[in-house]
Amino acid sequence: MPVIQHEGKNFKLDDPIVLGGVEMFQRLVYENIPDVIPVYISYEDRMDRKSFDIMRLAVNTHKPDLIFTNHFNRTYTVGFQQFDVPVVWLNHSPGIRSIYNVESVKAMMEFRQNQGSLYFVSQDQLNKFNLIAKRIVGETIVSRGLINSAYATGTEEVSKEKLFDAVTVGRTDPTKNPFFLHNKLKNSSLKTCVITSNPLFTSDVQKEYAEKNANWTNPRDTVRDLSHVDAMAIMATGSVYVSTCPLESWGITALEALTRGLPLVLVSDSSGTHGSQSVADSPDDYIMVSTSVRQDDLEDAINSFKNLTFEQRCDISNRTKQKHSKERWCESINKMFADSVSQFSSNSLGGLFND
Repeated sequence: MPVIQHEGKNFKLDDPIVLGGVEMFQRLVYENIPDVIPVYISYEDRMDRKSFDIMRLAVNTHKPDLIFTNHFNRTYTVGFQQFDVPVVWLNHSPGIRSIYNVESVKAMMEFRQNQGSLYFVSQDQLNKFNLIAKRIVGETIVSRGLINSAYATGTEEVSKEKLFDAVTVGRTDPTKNPFFLHNKLKNSSLKTCVITSNPLFTSDVQKEYAEKNANWTNPRDTVRDLSHVDAMAIMATGSVYVSTCPLESWGITALEALTRGLPLVLVSDSSGTHGSQSVADSPDDYIMVSTSVRQDDLEDAINSFKNLTFEQRCDISNRTKQKHSKERWCESINKMFADSVSQFSSNSLGGLFND
């Protein structure tokens, strides 16, 4: 399983701080599915165009039953199909109209033609990619199924202590835009908390966003670079979770909030949908608002959930845990792998990797 590392952040799957949703998903796979071997590809390796050679060495060394990729780049998807090993591609990317996704759709079509097993994380994500595919190639994408991005451990606890009216979690990045919560409620009496990371200054846009949101003060609290355990402890003291990114393909933090008894306010774009809708057990567990929502309307959405009883919060938690049990999740991953291996027919490229 290739694991892509970011500039200045050589993340490992057993690190206490998790950088994002893909990294969290890969950690869960690594921890719960036997015999998964992570292959780390650093930022420097990618800049030196060594990704393919690193993966070739890993394939020759470990002789895996399959390659499981969670990243879009032709090297990590279509490129890895040259190894004459089944390749499973779980697409986590949001289905937005962009040059990036034009190329992504073309790669998906080629990947499927080469017997690759392509999966998505939500129906909302697949629907949005199919709208792009119809425009670009005139047909829809053949997906082998949907895989949830995470599971509920069953040990998540509902806190009676409520320190914040609304909380959100997201890296300091204008796409995730966690400070949407502070900005929209800057003149509100509601107390908010943004749980985020120190910025990865990989672009001027990100740097500007970080600098603009560096100095929020009470009642706009911000906590940074916490371990996952500590971040969840603070999340649990919120009354409502606001998913500030309309481009979520699924929403691991939405699951983490629901299992702790926090209902959701989902911020949607012009599509009027959100990937985290499928995470909730019931439509009663979330409210949709638009990116242009006014302060008073966002306040109303938060206030409608803020005073749920402890028993009501426990009900949200229990229903979510049942829907997203670890057993169901592991079964879906194992089935994805088994189905992908069984449908693969060898297409060796002239014995490129003979012993």
